[in-house]
Amino acid sequence: MINLSKQHIATIKDAAKKLTGATRRELQAQVSIDYLNSKPHLAEKIFGWDRKTATLTRVTLEWAKTMTWKGVCPVLKLLETTYQSRYDLQYPPNYLRY
Repeated sequence: MINLSKQHIATIKDAAKKLTGATRRELQAQVSIDYLNSKPHLAEKIFGWDRKTATLTRVTLEWAKTMTWKGVCPVLKLLETTYQSRYDLQYPPNYLRY
C-alpha cells in the first residue's frame, strides 16, 4: 500500500463525489488497484466507500476479458452515459399516468 497523505485522501474523495455512475465506480476501482493493492476493505476504511462498489467494476471487467467466442476475445468499453428515467420525461398535459 502506498502511504497517502490526508490531502491526497481528501482530493480523491472530492473527485469521487463529483463523478457519478460508472465513472465514479471506475475511479474507485482504479484507486483501490493503484494505491491499496486491490484491497476493497482498505477503500472502505480509508475513503468510506462501499467495498462492493470498489470491486464491482474491476471484477466485472476482468471477468469479461476472459470470455471468448469462437476464440475471439471481447473488446470492452466502459459506458459512461446516463439514461433518462421515465420520471424525467415530459408528458403532454392531457396524458393519463397510472
